[in-house]
Amino acid sequence: MTLDPLGVVTKTRKSAEDVDGDQLAAAPSTIQQREELPQLTAESYLYVPGLGAVPEFSLPDFLPDLAGL
Repeated sequence: MTLDPLGVVTKTRKSAEDVDGDQLAAAPSTIQQREELPQLTAESYLYVPGLGAVPEFSLPDFLPDLAGL
């Protein structure tokens, strides 16, 4: 119990006499009936870009007389 400045007494918790300390609460129905959650599949967020169409150029193997090289 707590006492506030105005003198009002409030009950905050169950007392030891109110609580059944010797017994556990019943298990949820999902545990009692052995229900299982469906298995989730893993999502793949890996980005794999495609090269696409690459143009072909017809260039000579040797480029003579290039200025600045």
